[in-house]
Amino acid sequence: MSVWNGKQKDWWNTIGWEATGRRKGDEITIKTDRNWDFVGTLDGDTLCGTMTIRSYPDWTESTAERVWRKE
Repeated sequence: MSVWNGKQKDWWNTIGWEATGRRKGDEITIKTDRNWDFVGTLDGDTLCGTMTIRSYPDWTESTAERVWRKE
């Protein structure tokens, strides 16, 4: 995953939507043009944080805790 090692991933350009990712120390922020964003903390091969989900049609926001692991 490009967030982890700084390398460009070609698949990111073919998924049909856009996102920006930022890293400041161990904090990772992902903002998408779809219905979700993510803010988390990197700890080794694990990214733990909160996903904000916007529900259509009224765009109400809810949050969910997520854990992503590098494979």
